[in-house]
Amino acid sequence: MRAVADDLDLARVSGIDVERVVLWTWIIAGGLTALSGGLYGLITDVRPNMGWFLILPLFASIILGGIGNPYGAILGALIIGVAQEVSISFLPPAYKLAVALVVMVLVLLVRPQGLFRGMG
Repeated sequence: MRAVADDLDLARVSGIDVERVVLWTWIIAGGLTALSGGLYGLITDVRPNMGWFLILPLFASIILGGIGNPYGAILGALIIGVAQEVSISFLPPAYKLAVALVVMVLVLLVRPQGLFRGMG
């Protein structure tokens, strides 16, 4: 997968079946998405837009950690998640999504590239 992602033509010339790699990438991504949606459905109501409210904290954690840096995204998600859960002790739970944005904006004011510089 990494060879195909880095240089498609070089991977093809090296003998890698690029179409097969792309197919398996989509199969793995779809399977993991279905599994995560099913597991999330166990703790919340299952409805067509049930992941919509996860998008904002997800993007906030990626931007907070540094775009293109997986370890930064993990740290960003941890910071956003803890901040959201701690905030319900002094804010109504309806403001948890706003807390993700506020934390992201505050960190980006100090470090515009995020906590870690991206890989790209």
